Amino acid sequence: MSYITKDMHYSAFPEQYKQNFFHPFTLNVSYDVVVKLRNAEKITDLDLDIVRFLYKFKFATEHQLKQLFGDKVHRRLSHMLDRRLINGFSLSQAEGMADNTDALLIYCMDLGGKYLLDNYTNEDTSEWYSSTNMKTSELIARHLFNVDIYTRMSHALGSRLLFFETVPQFALGKTSLRPSFEMGMRVGSQVRYFWGDYYTERDFPNFMRERIEKLSQFYKNPHAWKKYYPSDKEPPILLLFADKDLTALDAGKFMYNLSEMDNFRLSTVERIERPLHELGSFMRYVSERDKLKEVRANTFGPPKQTKTTN
Repeated sequence: MSYITKDMHYSAFPEQYKQNFFHPFTLNVSYDVVVKLRNAEKITDLDLDIVRFLYKFKFATEHQLKQLFGDKVHRRLSHMLDRRLINGFSLSQAEGMADNTDALLIYCMDLGGKYLLDNYTNEDTSEWYSSTNMKTSELIARHLFNVDIYTRMSHALGSRLLFFETVPQFALGKTSLRPSFEMGMRVGSQVRYFWGDYYTERDFPNFMRERIEKLSQFYKNPHAWKKYYPSDKEPPILLLFADKDLTALDAGKFMYNLSEMDNFRLSTVERIERPLHELGSFMRYVSERDKLKEVRANTFGPPKQTKTTN
């Protein structure tokens, strides 16, 4: 296949595919026009929500945006492209936009979107440039995973999901540590923190081992994680995600052998399609048998109803 199609899952994206943008990079976008269109309600609240989301998550497909914002997304995307609020691109082996109707189009924020956020939100876009959108097909797939897991968590937790940050930065001595995401959720009267990281088959063994070794050093060292969670007695709960069960097994084995931890959980892009609290959506690594065991993640289930008495 010379280009990525709509039915191809991001976990199967080939390496080194090239981005072919709908709009070429240019500064020829009018700030005044964006403001006038917004004030005239030609740019809608939904447009603003989509732009803000793409600013935070970098990339998303139409299918993913529909899961978050509803079917109205479809008729807004072409308007947003025309007004340079967003850009879009296909991924192919050779340069040149794939004209085929089955080519997957991936969306990102454009310069008009930056102007929109600067004028109508408190978002700090000072470090955003058009070149922010230029990524390898492998990195784009990782960002699309973040959209998927955020969507699942958002639907499962609702208002209990307090924040979700993609590719957060932490320090481990002089080394930078950047998991796929950090999130916080309310459990009763407390806040529980989670880290998540994502792996594919081609990450094994070198890239996977390097990342998990950094994670294990962070989790084994209270001085490292206490710097960020000073009032917590334990580090964030660690969730490792993979493209398939075999990759998850490799990740679990690495994590256990490098850290001797066994309280992390694993899942895959297919398993998170289920309700997150159901048996089998998550797994744990059983070192004695070198296998994965399906478990329930009740934390992500519906909140318990408190009984009231009359």
